Formats: sequence, C-alpha cells, structure tokens
Amino acid sequence: MNQKHLTTCGFTLIEMSIVLVIIGLIIGGILTGKSLIHNSKMRSVVSEIATFQAAANSFVDKFGWIPGDITNAQSYWPDTCLDQCCGNRCNGNGDGLIVGNGTEDLRYWQHLSLAGLLKGNYNGNLYSNPRYRLKQNTPPSAITGGGYWMRSNSGSCAGRDANYAILGKASTINASGVFTGAILTPVDAHQIDKKIDDGLAHRGKVCGNSSNTGLGNGNCNVGNDGTDYNLTNDAVACRMMFGLFAMP
Repeated sequence: MNQKHLTTCGFTLIEMSIVLVIIGLIIGGILTGKSLIHNSKMRSVVSEIATFQAAANSFVDKFGWIPGDITNAQSYWPDTCLDQCCGNRCNGNGDGLIVGNGTEDLRYWQHLSLAGLLKGNYNGNLYSNPRYRLKQNTPPSAITGGGYWMRSNSGSCAGRDANYAILGKASTINASGVFTGAILTPVDAHQIDKKIDDGLAHRGKVCGNSSNTGLGNGNCNVGNDGTDYNLTNDAVACRMMFGLFAMP
C-alpha cells in the first residue's frame, strides 16, 4: 500500500522568529518616531521664544518702544494699524507695561507683524467667544493646541516683575478670553526651562505653573514656593511664562 505523507501548513520557528523581529522593529520605529516628533516640538518652543525675543529687541532698537506699547504706531502704519470696531486704537500708552484684555497684548503681535519682524499677519482685533484666536490676533505654538499671549505681571515669577509671553492651551480660556489651560507635562516644562533658564519652576525668567491653581499644589510644581517641577507627574499640568522685558 502506498503510504501518503501528510503535510501541515504553518510557520516554522525560524519564520515566526523573523516575523516577531519585524514586528518589533516596526513598533520600535513607531515609538522612536513619536519620541523624535515630541522632542522636536519641545525644541520648537525654545526656538519660538528666541524668535519673539529677537523680534522684540529689533523693534525696540528701531522704534525706541516696546511693541504694543509704542505711542505713535499709527504714524508708521496709518492705513493698516486700525482696530476692527473702533477706528484708531493702534497706539500704546508708553508706560513700559503690556496691558491685557485685548489692548496692548494684541497690539504687541500686530506691531511686530507690521514691522516685518514676525511671520504671520496679526490684526490686533479682539473677537468674542473666543476673544483670542490663533493665527489671527495671536501666534500659535508648535505644541498641538497651544498659543501665546502677552501680559505684564507683577511678581509672577519669583517676585520678578516682567512682561511675559505665556504659553497655554488655546481651548481653555478665562473670562478675558485668553489661554490659561495647562499645555505641557512637568517633565516637558522642566526640559524647556533648562534650555532657556535655570530649570526651576518658580525662579529666574522662565516659570511653569498650574493654571488657576496656584503654586506648590503638586500638579505642575511642588514645594512651599513651587520652586521645583513635579517630575513624578506625567500628566499635562503646566503652562509656561517667559519673561521678555522687565517692567519699569
């Protein structure tokens, strides 16, 4: 009798090993790619702040005033430096402070744009619900959902009175319509702080804090004065403040 040989279809151990190696390489590549993209965005924040600072310094050198605060902006841009609702409200008051609530804080970006010192076309107009809009009256960040707003704050960063560019989550706004929501994890905020300043959450010219929750609450920063970033928290918990000009 002829004996029939039965063959089974399937993977050999070598073939399965090759497949598993390939899957591992794909997963590793995806994770590495995500890490590279993430780190690139963190570096972009550092670059954004450097760009804002350089543009503002160039503006001061050229016009003798802080952007947004310049008292004769209308004389430089009579046809374009206008307020959407109320005619000529383009000039600042010259006191060295960036006043918020849709006045000098929005003119800050508008003046830099009109002077050709900042990419984008920022119109200086205050809207309603939301009052601040990315790419229209305030610049976006490379961090997804993030945007910047300007504000003078007394003692916000270890008692340092300064005009700050504040990075927050654009979908979380306060009663004034500005971005107040957390946008970074404490680890990411710490990384950015170290590249620009001293790496401390409530010291120097760069600060990280938990929006609307005060210092040292254990979310973004810890300690009685909130000096240290809470590096054990891997959740998004920080917004950041970057001092660009000292207040008079």
